[in-house]
Amino acid sequence: MHFLLLTAFLLVSAAKLWPQTNDLPALDSAQILQELNALVEKNESQQKALLQKQVNTLKPATQSGQAAVKLYEDAVKESGSKRDQRGQEITYNDWRRTHAEELRSDSFQAAAQLHARYLQMALEYDPKNTAASANASWEYAQALARTLSDPKLTPSSKSAIELLQKPAKESVISQWLGVSQKWPSDKFWAPQAGNLVGILDKNVRSVWLEQRDPRLLSTWDLQIRVSEDSAKRQSSESENFASILKPRLVFNRARDMATLGQPNRAAREILLIAQSHPNHPDFSTWVNELKSLLTPAPASPIQEQ
Repeated sequence: MHFLLLTAFLLVSAAKLWPQTNDLPALDSAQILQELNALVEKNESQQKALLQKQVNTLKPATQSGQAAVKLYEDAVKESGSKRDQRGQEITYNDWRRTHAEELRSDSFQAAAQLHARYLQMALEYDPKNTAASANASWEYAQALARTLSDPKLTPSSKSAIELLQKPAKESVISQWLGVSQKWPSDKFWAPQAGNLVGILDKNVRSVWLEQRDPRLLSTWDLQIRVSEDSAKRQSSESENFASILKPRLVFNRARDMATLGQPNRAAREILLIAQSHPNHPDFSTWVNELKSLLTPAPASPIQEQ
């Protein structure tokens, strides 16, 4: 019994002493903080250098379709195994020979150039300066709209469509350059380089709406025009656009018009589409919005001094 008590006493004592007898001497806080600051500065410097290298690699491709295709070819060449249409591995030279006509096409060059430009914009996105990103995105959206509206440039090949319709950070160029590591949140940045509506909504309108930027209405004009051009090229969609989609877009434009401080103009726009499309599925929404605009806000009570 005494032996067991003695053993228990020694174990408890050892447990109490263990953290003290096995710890290391206290660190020099000032020295450690200095070293940490140096590491942080070194890391920031390396990140800036990497960013600049990525931007410098992309920049020529944003200014020329041929340079964009060259960048695409380099990325494919360095990415490892290539496959043909049947999924079998082939050499880079065979891959290039198979895709030669596609790579020379105006539509693929336009898509590759837009894709490179979108990657560069994503790298330069600054959450602390969303105004600059919105401006860059607006210029990009107009260039994208010109491509989507031009039958000679509209992406038609599989590779061109993938560059613009699939998430840009997953492209062969993005993976090769490591762009995906600095990709903005999907909450504030449209993932696809060819998603005009998403780019206008997330990259541009969300910022300009908050800033009450009058250019906000131009984004709706652009979307309506591109959507109308697309509907005309597809006769089956023409009627649906005219009777359903366009009135919906015009209403959204009018609502933003009211937000910009033009409630009377907005009310006239909404009244017009309600009169022209009384059977529209959004008719009740339009009526409620119009009533809200026509009903003056209650005056604030005067507080007694």
